[in-house]
Amino acid sequence: MSRVYRALEKAEGTQARKTEESSIIRIFEEKRVPSNAEPAPKGLEERIPKIDFSPGDGAPLIIPPLHSYSAEQFRKVKTHILHQSPSPRSILVTSALPKEGKSTVAFNLALAFAQEKNFKTILIDADLRNPTLSPKLCPKGVQAGLSDYLNSEKLVEEVLFKFQTPNLKFMPAGTPSPKGPELNGSSRMKDLLGELLEKFGKDTYIFMDAPPILVTSEPVIISKMVDGIILVVMSGMAPKKTIRKAIDSIGREKIVGVIFNQINLKPSKQYSQFYGRYFRE
Repeated sequence: MSRVYRALEKAEGTQARKTEESSIIRIFEEKRVPSNAEPAPKGLEERIPKIDFSPGDGAPLIIPPLHSYSAEQFRKVKTHILHQSPSPRSILVTSALPKEGKSTVAFNLALAFAQEKNFKTILIDADLRNPTLSPKLCPKGVQAGLSDYLNSEKLVEEVLFKFQTPNLKFMPAGTPSPKGPELNGSSRMKDLLGELLEKFGKDTYIFMDAPPILVTSEPVIISKMVDGIILVVMSGMAPKKTIRKAIDSIGREKIVGVIFNQINLKPSKQYSQFYGRYFRE
């Protein structure tokens, strides 16, 4: 009987060793990676190039210091936008007439949103005929932009660039085109806004710098596609009738705010000492 037990033990030991060996072989087989394996495809975020946005050929944009009174006003506008219900995620920035400062406002608003840790901000130069932001932001050699995408010649990642500031991306106007109204009013433009909001997530905000309302037709066309509109008014420049005409052109229902530019809001001497505690410049 002892021989039988020894035989059974020997058989069980042999079987256990085979099982252990087979399991080890399986482990090594699972870890084996084919030499010709292709790398995983990159996501949209990884495919967007990062460019050093030194000032281009145009004059540099006015960027108020972070702790200044002017910067705080942009943060207040940001708070106003976020308190809307629902909060607009795509915003058109325009003005009634040229040279009212809409491009500077669009840039600084996008910058204020990008300073939020959890927000992603996209700034689009939507003036395809006479862009303001692109010459001031794009370095030499960058030519592709919104117009090239709308002409179905480029992919999103080919016309969108990472800004120096974290969470901020910029889409230039691209190749100048006399067909600005047709391109901005195309279904591809509407699809672009939806694609950007979907791919970058719910905490993404898009700001579009558009031409003046009373000079071109693009703002009226784009206003139908965005969630909200900000109207920039230069103090002492546009008459009240002109402003009313601009508002009537785009409609009041989507206007989330009117920014009065270059108004002297310097506090009086009575309160200057209290303001000085909050703002350095």
